[in-house]
Amino acid sequence: MPDSSLQAPPERLAPADSEDQARRLLHELQVHQEELALQNETLTDTRQELARSLQRYVDNYESAPVGLVTVNCQAVVLEANRFSRDLLLGADADQQSLVGRSLLDSVAATSRDALWHAIHLPDAPAAGRLVQVRTLAEAGSQRPLQLEVRAKPVGDDRVVLALSDLSERQAAAADLAQTREVLELSNRIARIGHWALEPAPDRMHWSAMALDILGLAGVQLPDSATTTEATIQRARAGDSRDRLRAALDAARQHGAPFDLELQFTRAPDQPVWVRMIGVAVAEQTDGGAQVDFRCRRLYGTFQDIDARILAEAGRLAQARAELANQAKSSFLARMSHDLRTPLNAVLGFSQLLARNAEVYQSPSAMRQIQHILDAGHHLLAMIDDVLDLSCIEAGSLRLSIEAVAVAPLVAECFSLTAAAASDRQVRLLTVAPPAELWVLGDRTRLRQLLLNLVSNAVKYNQVGGELRVAWTASEGRIGVAVHDTGPGMTPDQVAKLFEPFNRLGAERSGTAGTGLGLVIARQLVEAMGGSLTVQSTPGVGSVFTAWLPQAQAPAGGQASLNHHPAHAASAAATDSPAASGPRPLRVLYVEDDLASVELMRYAISGLHEVELHVANDGEAGLAAARRLRPDLVLLDLDLPLLDGFAVRQRLQADPALAQIPCVALSAHAMDGEIAHAREAGFVDFLTKPLSLEPLLVMVEGLRS
Repeated sequence: MPDSSLQAPPERLAPADSEDQARRLLHELQVHQEELALQNETLTDTRQELARSLQRYVDNYESAPVGLVTVNCQAVVLEANRFSRDLLLGADADQQSLVGRSLLDSVAATSRDALWHAIHLPDAPAAGRLVQVRTLAEAGSQRPLQLEVRAKPVGDDRVVLALSDLSERQAAAADLAQTREVLELSNRIARIGHWALEPAPDRMHWSAMALDILGLAGVQLPDSATTTEATIQRARAGDSRDRLRAALDAARQHGAPFDLELQFTRAPDQPVWVRMIGVAVAEQTDGGAQVDFRCRRLYGTFQDIDARILAEAGRLAQARAELANQAKSSFLARMSHDLRTPLNAVLGFSQLLARNAEVYQSPSAMRQIQHILDAGHHLLAMIDDVLDLSCIEAGSLRLSIEAVAVAPLVAECFSLTAAAASDRQVRLLTVAPPAELWVLGDRTRLRQLLLNLVSNAVKYNQVGGELRVAWTASEGRIGVAVHDTGPGMTPDQVAKLFEPFNRLGAERSGTAGTGLGLVIARQLVEAMGGSLTVQSTPGVGSVFTAWLPQAQAPAGGQASLNHHPAHAASAAATDSPAASGPRPLRVLYVEDDLASVELMRYAISGLHEVELHVANDGEAGLAAARRLRPDLVLLDLDLPLLDGFAVRQRLQADPALAQIPCVALSAHAMDGEIAHAREAGFVDFLTKPLSLEPLLVMVEGLRS
């Protein structure tokens, strides 16, 4: 093999070739330089982008809306963003750092074991693990946190924790729990349950309160009892069941809501009123566009309204009763007027006949007239009693409570019953009170009460018996006790004593009465704040005691012992200029009832130098008053064209006529009518049938 070293040297290049090769090498070098510069530029851009990405990561990490903490396997913090520092350090987040510290030091002692085990738990799922801890922050207050522990990267001992504050969530959960508790309490108080109906399968779900309303609390209903038809059958047969069936059909087929008040059957078999509200939920396509209606679910509330319905029924019944009571009162008032008007003629003319000298000289005629008067007064007493009872029951009784001396009222009652007591030979006795006794009451009604007790003690006493009134004072009350020596009553009779129209067999004795006197007496004394007690012994007698509140005697005590209001007309007429002079007294009687006019003509005709002028309606009465300037106007209140109140108002408005005394006459004997008349300026109020004696005395008194 030839030695290569002995080979001939290469052929030398020509100068031209060398230059070309140098240029090529230079060009390649320039290209490499440009490529290198481009690579450097790309590397610089990559580094800058990496730096920006790192900054974005740091910014995102720092500003993340959750707390992010990176720890090693010893729970030492390697990284922590702002949110986690705020959560773990609280107010010290700007002055302290978590990096390099153990995360265990930032949580409560009770939470450290849970956190440590979460960090070291092997084979963590990719989604991480959740653990709740409580951290110490802001002056030692504990804040609840939730930590999501992310899985460790392979070959790395770092663990990333995501922290979120549970304070608001737990507060909201507590508020929600409280709201639910309040709602449940409200539902228990209002007795409101709820229900839901799933058409497919057909299943009705009831809440515990709904089951309680149905009387099925704690009962496990079989499937057959939870169908739509079973629900409908729980409604009461008839209107409730039909309306429920129609409402459920309309809700399932067309989505119509309903709000019904129905009667259901509460187990075992009791009716209960409920309010049932229902709403339908429609089934929709994926796009949300509703197609032909298909009911997916029905739900609503179920409320027990039985108490409300019963209360409304009670109020309705009460309203109807009040209307009926008002109608009854109106009817009785009208009947009282219509009965008193003819009685005015019956009793009035009977009184005139009794005053007639020729009749007085005929004993048989006087007896006949007395029978008419007795029957008329008995009928009038019945009318008064029924009217009084009606006023008391209707609550329209008006009382004027004042201090009233009792002893003079008893003396007045003795005077009024003296004739009847003499006929039955009953002795009237009274025990003198230890001092002058005053009670609180309405004087007129108190007189009516005592007169009833005294007259009963006379009427039902034995012939030749005794009536005694005694006085008792006890604990701020005065007792007026009326003792009689009548037949007495058994306990069974006493128990029935205050039943209206129950006369306990006295109706067979021939003794006149209505069976209403004691009923009215007890209600009157109770209306004045007192009471009426009864003690009775068969064969011995009875004691009726009216208890009334004791009163102090007023400064001008004797002023309360006023005379009958009829004397006010005389007093008012005394100051009237028309009462003086030589002419006869002029009395103007405004009345549309011809029988009453005729009675007044006969009554006045017996008086010396008294002229009676009559007008038949309100307008004519005004014209006559302006023409005659009478000394007294007797004014019926129930007049055609212009009633008595309107006439009195116009008389008062005329200065020339304002001082003429006016006396109201009416067959309406209601307390309200009497009070209204006095407020209107009438000096007196006379009820029909008229008692002629006081009327004639009043007219004669105009001369004084």
